[in-house]
Amino acid sequence: MKTETIRLKKYHQLIKQGDALKNLFILKSGSIKEVSINEDGSSFITKFHFKGDVLGLNSIDLEYHPTSFLTLEDTIVEKFNFQELLSNSVSFHYFFTKMSESVTEYTIRKRVFTQKSEVKISSLLLELFNKNPDSPDYFNMSMTREDIANHLGLSEFTVSRILSKLQKESIIEIKAKSRSIKLIDKKKLENRSL
Repeated sequence: MKTETIRLKKYHQLIKQGDALKNLFILKSGSIKEVSINEDGSSFITKFHFKGDVLGLNSIDLEYHPTSFLTLEDTIVEKFNFQELLSNSVSFHYFFTKMSESVTEYTIRKRVFTQKSEVKISSLLLELFNKNPDSPDYFNMSMTREDIANHLGLSEFTVSRILSKLQKESIIEIKAKSRSIKLIDKKKLENRSL
């Protein structure tokens, strides 16, 4: 099956909301935010994507992309033609597995979004740490606090306050200059996400 590797600069729009489904993408490096734009022009970040995530799965049943995908940093993706993918059973199995994982994540995320602010932030941090298999106790924060607040339906002040609280309690360590977060006590963070 023919694929294409695409290198994208920070703030590049990979997929535009409303575009017809032609391709799916696998994120090889970097990070991307998925954004839903409402009729009034306001936007909401629905998800952050990292290495290994499949982009565009939410468009399969609609045949168009219901969200936009924007890079948060220099990013590399692998492009797959959707029609070719359907005719290749090995690739289709891989994408089907990823789609199943996305449904599970959505179900968990839906439950988390009804929780208190600290639970939302702790759950997101755990998800971000778990998406970094090369270093599960560290990740580079490519998204801004404003992006996190938008994604979780919180104020930027609340995000900053809770991140500071988690740092004061020695659960995480925030390194502002490198825009990174180190996990100090996973058990405590897991308890905060319940």
